[in-house]
Amino acid sequence: MPSPEEDKLARMLREFQDAHGSRPEPIARHMQQLLDTPEIKSMALEAIRRGNLEKLGMVDEPMVGGDYDANTKSLRMSKTLLTFADKQFVADKAAVTAAHELQHALDRPRVVQRDGKFDEDIRQTVAGAPPHDYTAALKSYFDETRQLEARASISAFNVAVDIAKRRDPNADLKQVYDVAQDNAPTFIAVDSSKQSNAYALKPGLAVDAGGKIDPERPDNLETAARNYYDAAGYSERLLGSHLEYIRDYENTIHERLLKSYPDRPAPQIQVDTKALGVTGPLPAGIDDAGAPKPAPGITRSLAPAGSAPAPAEPASDPRRADHPDHAYFNLLRGKLPESVPDNAVAHAMHQAKLGGMRDPAQVDPDQVAVHSGQVWIGGRTPGFRSSSDPTQAPPMAEVGAQLEASRLRSPDPAQHQAQEPKDAKQDAPRAPAPAGL
Repeated sequence: MPSPEEDKLARMLREFQDAHGSRPEPIARHMQQLLDTPEIKSMALEAIRRGNLEKLGMVDEPMVGGDYDANTKSLRMSKTLLTFADKQFVADKAAVTAAHELQHALDRPRVVQRDGKFDEDIRQTVAGAPPHDYTAALKSYFDETRQLEARASISAFNVAVDIAKRRDPNADLKQVYDVAQDNAPTFIAVDSSKQSNAYALKPGLAVDAGGKIDPERPDNLETAARNYYDAAGYSERLLGSHLEYIRDYENTIHERLLKSYPDRPAPQIQVDTKALGVTGPLPAGIDDAGAPKPAPGITRSLAPAGSAPAPAEPASDPRRADHPDHAYFNLLRGKLPESVPDNAVAHAMHQAKLGGMRDPAQVDPDQVAVHSGQVWIGGRTPGFRSSSDPTQAPPMAEVGAQLEASRLRSPDPAQHQAQEPKDAKQDAPRAPAPAGL
C-alpha cells in the first residue's frame, strides 16, 4: 500500500501532467522518468515527509537546469532537460540537477532561517545611525548560502555515484565524472597531460567505501564550498541583487519618514567589498567602504610617461590580431566576465573547437556564460556544447601550442560536424535568488 508521501508525490505528478501533458514534447513522461530514479524518488519523498515539497513545475530559461523555491515549496525542472531526457546524458544531467535542488528542499528550514535573519539584519541597520553599513548582514547571508550550496553539490555528486555504480558496480571516477557532468569538476580533477586522461579525487575530500562524500564532515564541506561556491564567484553574483533589495527597502522607509520629517537626509548606504571578498561596481546610491581613498590633490596616470611597452605576445597567442583564432577569442572574451582570465578563455575556445565548434560562426553568443564555476559554450547546432574549468586552464603559451597542434592535425570540418559531439552537456543550475534557493 502506498505511503502518504507516495500518494502526495503521485498527486503532484498528476497535476504536473495535467499542466504539461498535452504538449508535443514528452515532458510529462520524462518528469515521471526522473521521479522514478531511485535516488531522486527517495529525496523527493523525504522532502514531502518533512513538509518541504508541495509542487512540481517547469522553468524555460536559458542556462537554467532547475530550481527550488522555499516560499512555494516547489521544484522546477528545465524544459530543455525534460524534453530531451530520452538521451542518457540529458537524463543524467536532469537527475544530478534534481538532486542538487532537492537537497535545498531538505534544507528548507535553514533557507528560511537565513532569509529571515537577513531581513531582520536589514531592519536593525535601517533603524541605526547613518551610515548604514550592510557588510555584516551580507557576510552572514553569503556564509550560510555557501554552506547550503556545498551541501547541495555533494548530494548531486553522490547521486551521480549511485547512477554510475548501478550501471557498473565497478565504476571508476571517469564514469562518475561522465554522469556528474558540470558538477564533476568540483570533486574530480582531470589530468590531460598524458595520452589518456587521468581522473583523481580533488585534495581535501574523503569518500566512504561506496565512493560517496559525507557532507557532515567539515573537510568535505569546506572543500566543496571552495571548489563550487567560491570558484563560481557566487557571492559576487549575488551582491548586486541583494544590494538593490536593501536599497529599495531603505528608500521605502525613507519616503515614509519624509511625511513626518521633511528635512530627513537621504539614506547613506555602504558595504565593504574587500571584507566580503568581492569586486565589481555597486548599484547606484551605494558606497564602497572598502575602496581606497586617494589623497586630496594627488592623481595617478595609468602608465607613467616613458614606461616600457608591454611585451609582445608570441605568434601562438590568440590575443594577437594576426592569429587565426583571434576573432573566435574576441567573441568569447566579450561574452565572459573579467574574472575569467585570458588563458581560461583561450582554453575554453580550444575545448569548444574539440567539441565540434571549430569556427566562431558555429557558436551561439547567447550560450556563452559562466555557471557553477564552469565556462559554458553552446553551438548554433543543437547538441553542440562544451564546458571547461577556468581553474584548470594551462598557461596561455601552452594553450596556444595546443591550438596550433589541433590546427595541424584537424580533420576536414565537414566530416567533424557530421559526427555527434563527444561530450555534449546541458544547462547548469542557476544561482540562488534572494528569497529561497
